[in-house]
Formats: sequence, structure tokens, C-alpha cells
Amino acid sequence: MPTRNKIHSINSPQHKAIAAHQTTWKICLVVLANLFLSVAASASEKPVIHEKILFGFEEDNASKNWETTEGGEIDVVSGPAQKSDSNDSPSGKALHVRLPKNGVLKAKSSVIPNEWTNYSDISFWVYREVAVAKNQQKVAADIRLRVKDGKGYYWRQIEINHSGWKRVSVPLRWFRLGDSRVPGWENVSHLEIIFNDRADLIIDTILVRSERKSGPLVTSDDLQEVAFPGVAEGKVRSAINPDIWIMTNEPDLDLAVLTKHLQLVAARVTKDLSLPKIQEGRCPVLVVFASRQQFQSYPVHLAVKLNAEPILPRSAGFTTDAIGTSYWDPIAREKRPAFTHEFVHSLVERTLGINCRGDWLHEALANHYQLQFHPQPGLAEVVRAGFKKSGIPFSRLCNGMMVSSEHYWRLATLGEMLLTDEKYKSKIPALLAALSQAETTALQPHLENILKCTWDDLERDWKLHCAKQYDAAPDGVPAKDRPVLPPDVEVHGVGLYQPRWDGFSLREVIDWKTFAEVLRESTKTKKGLAWRIWSRLPEEARSVLQDADKSAAVGKRSLQINSDLFKEILKDRRTVSDGFLLVLNDKTFYSPKEIEGLETSKQVQELFLKGPLRTKLDTRLMNRLVLKTVCPKVFRTEPDDPSEVVVEVKTNKPIVLVLTAYHSCNWVVKPGLDAKIAWVIVSGYYQQQVSGVTCPVATVGRYEKSGDYFAGSLSVHDKSSKDFDSYQKKIRELTSHEISSFQGYESYGGVPINVPRK
Repeated sequence: MPTRNKIHSINSPQHKAIAAHQTTWKICLVVLANLFLSVAASASEKPVIHEKILFGFEEDNASKNWETTEGGEIDVVSGPAQKSDSNDSPSGKALHVRLPKNGVLKAKSSVIPNEWTNYSDISFWVYREVAVAKNQQKVAADIRLRVKDGKGYYWRQIEINHSGWKRVSVPLRWFRLGDSRVPGWENVSHLEIIFNDRADLIIDTILVRSERKSGPLVTSDDLQEVAFPGVAEGKVRSAINPDIWIMTNEPDLDLAVLTKHLQLVAARVTKDLSLPKIQEGRCPVLVVFASRQQFQSYPVHLAVKLNAEPILPRSAGFTTDAIGTSYWDPIAREKRPAFTHEFVHSLVERTLGINCRGDWLHEALANHYQLQFHPQPGLAEVVRAGFKKSGIPFSRLCNGMMVSSEHYWRLATLGEMLLTDEKYKSKIPALLAALSQAETTALQPHLENILKCTWDDLERDWKLHCAKQYDAAPDGVPAKDRPVLPPDVEVHGVGLYQPRWDGFSLREVIDWKTFAEVLRESTKTKKGLAWRIWSRLPEEARSVLQDADKSAAVGKRSLQINSDLFKEILKDRRTVSDGFLLVLNDKTFYSPKEIEGLETSKQVQELFLKGPLRTKLDTRLMNRLVLKTVCPKVFRTEPDDPSEVVVEVKTNKPIVLVLTAYHSCNWVVKPGLDAKIAWVIVSGYYQQQVSGVTCPVATVGRYEKSGDYFAGSLSVHDKSSKDFDSYQKKIRELTSHEISSFQGYESYGGVPINVPRK
């Protein structure tokens, strides 16, 4: 059943800074089909009954006015007799319909009215044989009233569960919207019935009736009946003007204060979006309930009218058919953010005719303006924290479907960028006009035509906006590390796999049995380097090294995978490796005063004397070299400084230097006399550092402490790599330029790398 769901949650616990809507997916919330409400009370209406028979089926070629899907059969027959005093009782000929499941009966006659604004309901007679009704107790069907171009429709589900003749009559005001486009009753011109079950029945005398001056529109009495059943007449108050309609049963709500606030909201939104003038009787609506219980009961009462399944909203507000609803909060009072949020939904739907379904457009606008009128402390922290998590691309987020509340911070900031960035804000009226005519709010068809960009462009611009506006760090790059690049800048990349290992590898220890014995023996004297290492290791690592068999097993180069001890040995390996990683990262591990008599290399002494200027990579290298002095014979010999890579820049053009490596690397950049390095981007799976430049240096990737690596790093060293495309895409996002050159190496041979390549 093509129902639509729309529930909003203001100030959700996940994103308090966004006052997000929480959307319930399992059960679809019913959606009203009426576009506009009439503020005239129905009690004052004088019933003027007028009927227009659309199909009587008496003419010889009556069946030619109808068509069905494949497998369906229709023909005009003499209808069974019917005893009734009604003027429109079935008589004479009728239409016999036999359709398979999901079959469609569609009228193609020109007798369908061009507009339905004067009609209040549609009715027809249905006959089923007793034997047919016995074998099939009920038939569910959807009545659809489509607009001229077929891109929007109203619909209502009915249930046929009788035998013999029965008149089916449905009020038009309780039809539902079919998609994101609001059709408008003045545009309806097609009638079709979709049978959700197989059908064998006879239809006669399809007509429309005019029994209310308001026609298919919901009146104030209709709304009050659904929203406030059982509430005394004098307890419900309304504030109505050409721009705003507020209805409430909360005695403490100051209608004048709330009206003034919403008028300011309407003025801002209308100006920013260049909205058309609100037409008479079509103003946005906000219903404020006195209690949360009444607010949650509203969709239940509405479901009865719409013949649909209700749910209890878990949020502080929701909007359906341009009717925004929320409930009273004695603390926030008239300035409650939920009121602003739902009112924006109602205003946008009323003026643009874009149905509110929780899609990207509605949520981007509603969240943006809510934050404009109710600034949220801590919003910047929410945005910065959001970038630390993986998010779906805008191509999925802006596909016209409902959006989960966890992404509302992204939509709020996207809406802010579109409405404030010079590149986009002038194009918004054209975009809204196109979306109001489309059947969906999917952004894809309008990217190149209207916004003049690609998905990559949009995402890059949005990240830059968040970096500047909220000091966010998309891809780990904060705003302070994102310089303004000259238009003629060139981007040159250098990629390595392994300059040489500088971390502590278990494979570096040739004899783990001897190494563990040396460390254990230090517990007797509690002096020297071995004791300092032992005391800095966590208890879990020491427990493995205390066991001679376990400490020997962790250093084995190969293991029998089918061994019963395989999983246990792997666990011990991780425990010991993590333990020594803590030692390597310990800034206070090596101290000449604390470790007397230790002979260290000149490089260790130089690194130690750097003091506060010593980088994390310097500390690791220093501690690693110190670590190997405790028992030199059990360690493999490697060069003193295996991680240093020299890059010489020899060009007078402004460049961005992109330096990437899988393993840790100390990039030493040596600019030529006329070199113009505008920006250095560095990234790797393991720790990287750059020296020799005065320009901003940005590190791409999120450091994961638990694994001592950088998630989302750009560790590419080969153009043929499957990751090279994503590498190029990321560089385009960061720089807005294509890569001019790329040099990739498996390892560093000690010869300086020239940029550009000679």
C-alpha cells in the first residue's frame, strides 16, 4: 500500500543541536490529501447538493471509455436489479470488471471534470455475486485521482467486503497525497482504481457530489474534530490571518506572541527562497496541543478518517499535508524550536506545493531556519563530531527519499551553504521551481542544469563551508590548515609504500626467549633500562613474557593455522605488540638521568635534546633506538634513520605537494630558491611528519588510538592501484584541482625525489 510516512522529532537525544526529526520506518504514518484548508466554519455552510454523473454505462460503447492492465477484462452488461429509493440507484447497464491482483481500471473518457474544487465526494455502486463474495471475503482497492500530466495524485483505499449491491461513497477531503508533488484539486483530470486483490465485480453510476461550500477542502471544524475530539468548543482557540493559522487548546499559549514570531519566520523564509505570495485560504497551519498525549492521539483520530494504519509519534512535532503539529512546553513556551521547524515545513509545502515527506529538501530548510531563530549551543561540536563518523554521500542523501535523523546535521549545514554561498544562493529559486514541478525532490536531475556542479563539487564545497563556519575538520583537515590556493596552482603527488619500518615489529626480535629473560631478570635489581622497559609494559604484556613458552611462541614467523593454540598465540602477539607500542609512544620513557650508564647513539641524543619540539615520530624513533640497546644481539640491524625521505622541489610555479606513504615516514622537504609551495597534504596508514616548509601542512585521516593507525588515509603508491581513483577524488575535493603529476615508489632508495620529476 503506497502510504507515506512523516514524523518529526525535535531535540532528539542523538543530535540535540539540530532538533532533529526522528522518522519511524516500520509503519507508515497517514498523510492527508487535501492541499488547502478553508478557515470558514462548516457549521455556517448551507448544504447545496449538486450531482454530476461521470459514468452511467448506458451508452452502447461505454466500455471504450475504460482500459485495464494486461490480463483484465471489462464489458458492459445488464446489471442485476436493485430495489432502492435513491435517485442514483443502479439500473440498466453497468460495467463488469474482472482483474488480476494489482490490476488497474482506468477511465480515459473526457467526461472527467477538469477541476474538482466544487465537489465534496465521489461515489459509485458495486455489486458482487454471493458465490464470489463467499470465496473472497474482501477486495482492497485504491481510488486515484491524477492530475493532467500524471505526475501527482490523490488517493484513498477502500475495502469491498459485501455481496449484492452497495454504494461506496468517499469524502474527497479525506483523500491522501500520493507523492512529493501536491496536485491541487483544480488540476485533477484522471480517474483510476487499482485493485490490490483479484476482482470480479460490477460497477455502476460513478458520480461526484457537491454537498459543502468548501468542496474537497478541510475546514476549521473538520480539523478541530480530528485534532481535539471531545474538547469543549470554547477551549479551542485560533489565530487566523492571511499568512498564518494557529489552532490550540493550551490556555497559557499567547497567540499574539507566537503569531508575531511566526510572521518573522515567514518573512525570512519568503525572502531567502523567493517564495510566491500566499494565496487566500492557503496559509500555513500550526496546531499546538496542550499535552503530549493529545499530540500523540492526533494521528490515531486522523487514521480513522483516512482508513489507514496509525502510529504514535515519538517526536515533539510532525507535519502532514502542510499541517504542522506539536505540543506545549511550559519552559520554551512560544519560542519552542519545534514550532518554528514545523511551521517552515507547512510554509514550504503551501507555497511551493512540495509535499513534506522527510526528504532532504524539507529537512535542510526546516533545520536551517530552526537554527537561525533558535541558535543551538554546541552546534559546532556536533558538526565536528559528525565528520569523525562515516556518512552516506549526498547522492544518496538527496535522492528524494526520507532521511534518517542521524543525518540532519548534514542537511542543516547543506541548507546553510546553499542559502549563503555566493556560488549557490542565486540558483535556489530556479531549483525550487523545478522541484515543485517534479514528482520527486531528487536532486540528481538538477545538479548540472541548475546548480552547475557535480556530486563531488557539492560535497567538496560543503566540506569547505563546514571547515570555515564550524572549524570542522573533514578528512582530518581543520580550517586553519586549508589555505586559499592561487588559481594556477599545480598539484604534485609522491607516494611510497614502505620507506623502512620505524615502529616496533615482533619480527625485529630474533630471540624472544632471551629477550624476555633479560627483562624478567631486571625485576631482581629494579634498575637499568631493562627494568624501565618492564615497568612501563602493561600487566597483560608482562604476563605473556613471564611465561617462557608463550614468549617464545609470539616470535615465531609461521604458525600452524590448524593448531589448537593458534587463536591464543595470536592474542598473545597482539597483547605484546600493543604493550611495546605504549613504550614507543611514551614521551618520558628515555631519560639519561633515570637510566644511568646507558650508551646511546648521537642520533638518540639529538632527538632527546629537541625536547618540546620533538614530534611523535621523533619520540618513536628515539625510543625504538633506545629499546634495541638493552639486548643488541637479539635485534636485527637496520640503518639508524630508516624513515627519512627527502623531496626536493624545483619549480617556480605555485604547487600543492601531496605526500603519502603506508608506513611511517619523515618527509624532509627541500625547496629550491624560487620554489612556491602553497600547501602540503600528508597522509598515511601510520604516523607521518613533514619538515622543511613554512606553508600550512594538513594531515588527512582520523587517528585511531586503539590500532595506532589513520582511518581514511591516502596511502597510495601505484597508479594502477584500485585505490588511485579515490585518491584523485579526495585530492580534487581538497584542492579543487586535478593532479598534475604523481610519482609512486615501493620503497625509498635514499636518493632525493625531485618534484616535478626530471
